[in-house]
Amino acid sequence: MRRWVGLLLVAGLLACADADDEQAGDAGAGAGGHGVTGIVVLDGAALAGRAAVPVEAGAPFRFVGLRFDADANPRLEARTRDAAGAWSPWRMVTVTWSEGPAYNGLLALESAAEALELRPAAGVTLGFLALDLRSTPPPATPSTGATAVRGFALGPPGLVADRAAWGARADRCTDAPALEPRFVTVHHTVTPNADPVDPALRLRQLQAYHVDVNGGCDLPYHLVVDAEGGLWQGRPDERRGGAHTFGHDADNVGVALLGDFDAAAPSPAALDGLARALRLLHEAHGLPLDAEHVRAHRDWPGAFGACPGAELDARLGDVIAAAPTVDLDPPGDGPDGPPPLPPCPDGDGPTCGDPALGLSPTDLYDCLAGEFRFAAPCEAGCEVVPDGAPDACRMRAPAECPAGEGTYCGGGVGLDAATLYTCAGGVFTPDEVCAEGCRPAGGAADACLEPIPEAPACPDGEGLGCGAAGQDRTNVYRCEGGRYTREQICEFGCLRGACNPSPQMFCPDGDGRYCGQDVGREADSVFDCAGGVFTPVEACPRGCRAGACVPPPSCPDGDRDYCGGEVGRDAAVLYRCLAGAFMEVERCAHGCAERRCSAPPPPSCPNGNGLYCGGPVGRDANTLYRCTDGDFTEDARCPAGCSVMAAGVPDACAGACASGNGLYCGGPVGLDQNRLYRCTNGAFRVEQDCGGAGCFTAPPGQPDRCN
Repeated sequence: MRRWVGLLLVAGLLACADADDEQAGDAGAGAGGHGVTGIVVLDGAALAGRAAVPVEAGAPFRFVGLRFDADANPRLEARTRDAAGAWSPWRMVTVTWSEGPAYNGLLALESAAEALELRPAAGVTLGFLALDLRSTPPPATPSTGATAVRGFALGPPGLVADRAAWGARADRCTDAPALEPRFVTVHHTVTPNADPVDPALRLRQLQAYHVDVNGGCDLPYHLVVDAEGGLWQGRPDERRGGAHTFGHDADNVGVALLGDFDAAAPSPAALDGLARALRLLHEAHGLPLDAEHVRAHRDWPGAFGACPGAELDARLGDVIAAAPTVDLDPPGDGPDGPPPLPPCPDGDGPTCGDPALGLSPTDLYDCLAGEFRFAAPCEAGCEVVPDGAPDACRMRAPAECPAGEGTYCGGGVGLDAATLYTCAGGVFTPDEVCAEGCRPAGGAADACLEPIPEAPACPDGEGLGCGAAGQDRTNVYRCEGGRYTREQICEFGCLRGACNPSPQMFCPDGDGRYCGQDVGREADSVFDCAGGVFTPVEACPRGCRAGACVPPPSCPDGDRDYCGGEVGRDAAVLYRCLAGAFMEVERCAHGCAERRCSAPPPPSCPNGNGLYCGGPVGRDANTLYRCTDGDFTEDARCPAGCSVMAAGVPDACAGACASGNGLYCGGPVGLDQNRLYRCTNGAFRVEQDCGGAGCFTAPPGQPDRCN
């Protein structure tokens, strides 16, 4: 595992886990797809004793995905530095999923940053941290371009633990035409070696990260190998393609080893497990076991980073050689699923978190057979529904600044109490971290408390008054020379510098509703005043303003994408709203409508309908494609390469048929040795599958044939 050395440069530390799109060929803004600029990975030794974690990025970024382990709720805060060298205020990292010691999170920025610093709450120990930095956010919903794998078998009983064994979510992928697997790509997940977390839990974390943070539809891989050599089913067999090798996912099976193998070697058991996976795929689909068809992620054109790590890549050839004869019997009893749990307290289904079980009461969880899984954060709180009905997040109020646009202390609006925020258009943006605390002003003009001057002064003048500057507002204090001394304890609260004589008093501005702190009663609560009698109405978790509870910041129709025109922003830009904060997703060259960028005009073939080599049109350079009205389909594989002709002349496979047009066995021409091909003017197409009998190579001048 990598060790800490000063500020980390992230350009070369990309992992293959969770960096790819669901749709092959959908090039993102950066080399890794979706604008990936790098991934930083730190283990417990590198994090030990660090009050803050600095990261120096190799390129601007605006979106950070996080996977980490912690011994307690870490309450991670982050700040970023822009190109001018200015640091932002500290802000909270949103936790999107948590279970046991494993957490996922995200940080969405309003503008590009070039450096990042993270700090956990005091006393919290981080055991592992992976940061995924992007210049643009991933898609809000899964793409529909995934290709399916036909006949993906699970092998002998006990060899592969199915999705139920690790508690997989239902996938959100869409059906697509089935393709026969032709390649295997090997990855590592960039998770801790000697992992203290159970493999089933680690798989749930990876799936949740790919879906909730990366916008994917499922775990990216088809098979996962743990450190003990156990095999786990990733994506559902016979239905889905993968999302593991950007631009090359068609008919490509993804196999990932749990761990990080940049500097540490995989265990012998894990390598045996990988060999079993390869033999399983060979026997199920006739997939050749050679370096051409079994590749490391780094071997594909356009790969970003060094996945699956130098130590695993160096051993991949030996694993391929051992795969044909490896024993398919599972090690031991095979991978075990999580132990059975007692039934859910209120039955299976959505439920608000129970602090007694270590769950946040403001979050919604799914409970199934006694197991709680994070479902969603509830910005307006979680509502416990009686009579056995499922619990749910409370509905959010329309986004607005509680007392008009201006500055607000975070504690009064459900944000960090030590930070001053600016509210504009219902969006709260960190403005300043208040070293001395934040002082509410009863409106939209809160401010940070100033440091105590060398010659202290009473802000409201010397003498008696209700508590201020951090004192208890319900009692009377005397301020002299900037120092407060409690003068009198008030049974019924303090109002205008004196104790209230009784629990009943006049309504200062007539009958109506008042915030408790304005009438000498419990702060952050709403009271109804009628005839001088105050009656408590509601406690305000985000503070009270102008006689009403402060609503949480929110997006107009929930967390989703919006065209700029409908939210008062640039109409030609698509924005993503997360917890009330808007960030730019994409500039729409053809306009924005129905909360997505409008599609470009129908595609066309560069030089009209005809044959094209794949390289110049962003496809496989050694394949000849036929373009019809902008739609490219594979026409022929070109073992000797593809020749690009002049405009108006169809491209063609390089070289010629060795003995003229006719039938050829695939082996001598670099294709599948168990298939017979027809060669026409240098282009090879499958003529017949020879099966186990093989193909007979005839003397020159005679056509080859199946045995």
